[in-house]
Amino acid sequence: MGFHEGRIFLDSESGIYNPGQTIFGKLEFVQGKVKTFRGIYVKVKGFAHVHWTTSHTRRRNDKTEHYTVSHTGHQEFFRVKQYLIGGEKGEIELQPDKYSLPFQCHIPAHCPSSYEGTHGHIRYEIKVVVDRAFKIDQEKEIRFQVDAPLDLNTMPQLREPINFEMVDSYCCFCMSSGSSNTVVKVPVSGFAPGDAVPIEVECTNKGDVEIDSIKLKLVKKTTFTATDHPDTKHEEETIAEAAKGPCPGDSTKSWLVTLEVPLMDINNVKACSVIDVDYVFEVKVNPSGCHSSSEEEASVTLGTTSLLRDAPEVPEQNMPQNAFPGQTLGLSPYPGGNVPYPAGNNPYPAGNTPYPVGNSPYPTGNVPYPPGNVPYPPGNMPYPGGNGPYPPANMPQPVVNAPFPGGNAPYPGGNGPYPPGNGPYPGAPSPYPPPYPGGHLQMPEPADVKKSPIMGFRSEESAPLIPCDNPPQVNPYASASAPAIPNDNTTNPTVPETPTAPTPYNPEFMDKK
Repeated sequence: MGFHEGRIFLDSESGIYNPGQTIFGKLEFVQGKVKTFRGIYVKVKGFAHVHWTTSHTRRRNDKTEHYTVSHTGHQEFFRVKQYLIGGEKGEIELQPDKYSLPFQCHIPAHCPSSYEGTHGHIRYEIKVVVDRAFKIDQEKEIRFQVDAPLDLNTMPQLREPINFEMVDSYCCFCMSSGSSNTVVKVPVSGFAPGDAVPIEVECTNKGDVEIDSIKLKLVKKTTFTATDHPDTKHEEETIAEAAKGPCPGDSTKSWLVTLEVPLMDINNVKACSVIDVDYVFEVKVNPSGCHSSSEEEASVTLGTTSLLRDAPEVPEQNMPQNAFPGQTLGLSPYPGGNVPYPAGNNPYPAGNTPYPVGNSPYPTGNVPYPPGNVPYPPGNMPYPGGNGPYPPANMPQPVVNAPFPGGNAPYPGGNGPYPPGNGPYPGAPSPYPPPYPGGHLQMPEPADVKKSPIMGFRSEESAPLIPCDNPPQVNPYASASAPAIPNDNTTNPTVPETPTAPTPYNPEFMDKK
């Protein structure tokens, strides 16, 4: 029972934090008897320490002495101390009970990653101390890990490829044995754990000496720097490697090599002055026989985000508003992306009439278009099937009298150019000579209507009913500028003989009538 059996709990179950985060913890213990002390405090610190020794000899009084020099270096990143109970002065009595003492500490943003090496380390510790007067203090300690992320996407220079070109000449007993040219291409100079780096290797051997192998290595190099008795220590560790070959004399070989970067901790220790971790990519060409190998290397960076796998997202572009209900944004309102009339071209191919031969809706000799200029090719409607030029709420009045002499319909089988009940001229006179009895068709006067955010118009209370044999169909190509719907409650004005509403025909031909 007591402080020795107590435990320190952290809010991170893994005990891993990033620089800039705040640690939340608590000390829990059960006190079985009354105890007197100054207080209980928690101390959090982060530091780097290096140490090694070297052996030396010297002559003194004609004797050779052996001695050891200790090389050390230390750097502290932060230190925080706070009392949980009591203080530095006075004494308190702790009664028997169960205690839970919370604490918190902010990790500075500049802290490097944790590291454990042969000659040094970077550590972060939490120590809870019972401060007792005239007695040895009681301590309890735990460690936590700091991982400093390194985003490779913030360093655009790492997207530049690495190219090696190694030219080697070989001699044997002062006689030339030819040469070899080795080219190695690496797509980027920044890698992340789990990357499969594609590397192109090509060897051109122009001599008699065979190239046994071409080795590729990813090497981690660590440097420890001592400030007390200054000195440095170096360590190397091969992280990944691959090899290709051989390449016989007078031949050319090409390979695509995949270098697998293993899953590992990334040691981002740039803020540390006594421990430095670098990564290099090495290429080594090994010829056969007694010829010397050649080697080249280039500096690379290992980070926590991959340039090969984690491509940055393309920012979403603002698309224009859609003026055609039911259509996808950014697409043409016409099927297949075909606009109705190309600039400068007449809408109707010459020589194609919309009516069967001999069934003209006009008296003999009175045609609305000059010879050879007719509005539509056979079977081609001006609008997609079932889609008239007006919204479904703005349907034209039903035709009372057919405009064609002799009862001949203008289309075979009695099929007109528009769906039943969907005429091209809502609330406006026809472009044909007046065929109606008395020369006029009685139309109701338009009522007040208001814009609708969906299809163009709406009534203040309810939409007026339009006499129609078939219910109107939804039209995705409806225009928001259709004429107003007439109201049956108003008087019926007389429609003038002269057409006033626009027609879907080309005015160029109407003027020649």
